[in-house]
Amino acid sequence: MWQTQVTFKMKIFVSSTYLDLAEYRTKARKAIEESGNEFVGMEDFQSHTHEAPEFCPEMVGACNVLVLIVAYGRGYVPDGGAISMTRLEYEHALAKNIPVRCYLPECDYPWNPEFIDKDRRSIDEFRGLILDKHICSFFTTPESLYEKLGSDIGKFPFPPYIPNPYPLQEHFTGRVRERGMLTKWLKKGDQPMRSIIAMGGMGKTALAWYWLNEDILGSDEQPRKIVWWSFYDRESSFGRFLRKAIEYFSDDEVDWSSLESRRGQMEHLRKILRDNRFLLVLDGVERMLRDYYSLESPYQSDEIEEADAMGNDFRSCIDPNFGMFLQWMASGNLQTKTLLTSCLYPKELDDLEGSWRKDLRDG
Repeated sequence: MWQTQVTFKMKIFVSSTYLDLAEYRTKARKAIEESGNEFVGMEDFQSHTHEAPEFCPEMVGACNVLVLIVAYGRGYVPDGGAISMTRLEYEHALAKNIPVRCYLPECDYPWNPEFIDKDRRSIDEFRGLILDKHICSFFTTPESLYEKLGSDIGKFPFPPYIPNPYPLQEHFTGRVRERGMLTKWLKKGDQPMRSIIAMGGMGKTALAWYWLNEDILGSDEQPRKIVWWSFYDRESSFGRFLRKAIEYFSDDEVDWSSLESRRGQMEHLRKILRDNRFLLVLDGVERMLRDYYSLESPYQSDEIEEADAMGNDFRSCIDPNFGMFLQWMASGNLQTKTLLTSCLYPKELDDLEGSWRKDLRDG
């Protein structure tokens, strides 16, 4: 039996054809429910009054992950439609940025000819699209699917923790090169931290938000857990960040009695982020620097550079613990990646090889 410690019960939608994969669906349900999560699928729809083409996409939209199982049959196509129910569910998940995890039979595993489409053009095109777009897992028997899915569920992405969503303007465009750079860094970059630096109004937060929502959420690159923390909110202190981040990133119940000191909380969070492939976005870090801490900065960038040359510390963190935490996130062998946006580059990160700085320009 698969036992996975969960602090959040995910709704996992299983999308597939039915007759040819009934036994596989039973095993998928068993793996999901034994992991402590909730199975959602066509088996539960029979008493609903909606027609299937209306109902299934609605149910997909309410789920956290879609498990897609595709064999060699196209399956049911709703009246008047051009694509199958399974593909409708899949495309709806993509449109809603819901993570999709794909499972296909091993290519050399014998399949019942009764369940192989005579005209395979449609199903082969769909399978080709899945193989091209996603990292797929392969199974043979229903038991092998149960084993693979049970092992994979602990790696499925959780809903991100975003206490202060960014109100992105409609029709945001551009920054394609910078977004591609961020995706490449998240996927295989050696440096644990990237810093996007620009004066107010240049679009650094918009870039980070659009990249996260349009390029990462719902993709195969989405880390298991993501925190977006904005220091522009008046209540977003470093102490509050530590507590919320520990609560979200922890897979087990937190023993706060052993984490009474700020340094103890920092060490605890550092260990979690060292051992797990998560994503941490720290937006508006200039609010934690001396120059911007109280009000909007009265200085211009050239004045700050001149002040730096004179030995002033306008770019230093107002809280030494936060400065130390940034250094930790840019040092060592961390699996978690940290994306930082700021009007100023924190002085504590100067000369650290683990932090790569990108100055945002117009365009």
